[in-house]
Amino acid sequence: MMPKSYSPQPFSSAAVCLFLVVLSCAAASAQVESVIYNFQGTGDGGHPASQLVADKAGNLYGTTSGGQAMGTVFELTPLTGGQWVETTLHAFTGPDGSGPAAGLIMDGKGNLFGTTLGGGNYDDGVVFELQPVSGGWDFSVIYNFHYDGLNNFDGSLPAAPLSLDSKGNLYGTTLQGGTGQCNAANAVRQGVAPPKGQSYYSCGTVFQLSPRGNGAWSERVIHSFQGTDGGWPAASLIFDKAGNLYGTTGLGGTGGSSCPGVEVSGCGVVFELVRNGNGNWTESVLYTFLNGNDGAEPFGGLRFDTLGDLYGSTQGALQQGGSIFELSPTSGGTWTETTLLSLQSEAAGYGAVGNLLMDSAGNLYGTTEFGAGSAGSSAPKPAGAGTVFKLSPAQSGWTATWLHSFGSGSDGSAPAAGLLRRGTTLYGTTYSGGTAGNGTVFKLAP
Repeated sequence: MMPKSYSPQPFSSAAVCLFLVVLSCAAASAQVESVIYNFQGTGDGGHPASQLVADKAGNLYGTTSGGQAMGTVFELTPLTGGQWVETTLHAFTGPDGSGPAAGLIMDGKGNLFGTTLGGGNYDDGVVFELQPVSGGWDFSVIYNFHYDGLNNFDGSLPAAPLSLDSKGNLYGTTLQGGTGQCNAANAVRQGVAPPKGQSYYSCGTVFQLSPRGNGAWSERVIHSFQGTDGGWPAASLIFDKAGNLYGTTGLGGTGGSSCPGVEVSGCGVVFELVRNGNGNWTESVLYTFLNGNDGAEPFGGLRFDTLGDLYGSTQGALQQGGSIFELSPTSGGTWTETTLLSLQSEAAGYGAVGNLLMDSAGNLYGTTEFGAGSAGSSAPKPAGAGTVFKLSPAQSGWTATWLHSFGSGSDGSAPAAGLLRRGTTLYGTTYSGGTAGNGTVFKLAP
């Protein structure tokens, strides 16, 4: 979950469902939401802000960012009769990391990898691994981030899930760190870098972790954001068929003064990293958000369709509700942005911060952290508890359907992460709400 200073604030307006590609508002289809686990905020943790991952047996894995511990890694195992049992695989204590904000990834051997925002040897966050062993799981920190702005620039505050390539290398992003000099005065400093160690607010990095054998890993920064090319990356990276990396930064870019920020100015970008022959990477900005109908602050990740088009979401800035967007490559090497859904009111849901999910028919699924999903209503519901939505391609554009609106009581609140799909059932987490107020794991089934 992003710091609250970057979340759009509730505002009062008439309910608007503005769809910019001849989009229509559809009534919700028959979907039943049920909570399969309520976090208690004790040893099981609390406030999950991460997307779930599943193994072949149908067990679910995720992280919590709080509770009595400094966050946890948990497993949910399905039982007969529709019940689930929760097991805490690891509870963070600080030296081993604290506050995991990102979800997990699983390799082909069943090992889990993740990140924590803070903790570790230098309190800049860690990358960790959990290996299944007889009778439990073996936890290890495989990298401690260390950024001081003097001699160490490797990154700080890893908030995104990791990505894994075919060779076993891990890739990720950090909100801060690197050699870029972004100041704290609502502007990006170009060519006026302060002395080393005097600028805490760096712009963030993309990093690579490579296994060296015997459990050791080597880390290197493959890109340091400079502000104008993006800043504060908080989302996972994806690969194309050639092995190039694509991602988003929640801030930065040259999108003008409509997103002043605190650490980094700009409304965010979509970027590409291309591997050069010498092993280095070259970054290019594919799109810069302007905080108009296109949205702003893309803290969620990207996904490709079968044609090579990119899809993503923005959470919005300055009381704008965010958007769902598509980027299509052109023959000239540029990319064209199309806004599929512009959320201009909390009545229809706003604050799309999680990764999108796409099924085999090309339908998109996602969540909004706030709002009530009441498209077509004559009056907004301020500070709604969030929604689950579906976008379906049609000849005339895209059709939006709200599958569930949170806020009925114990069903959860603030679904800040993307969804997992197994068969026809969607699984997700809410940051708060539930019977103990510490968040939930839910499922949505036909």
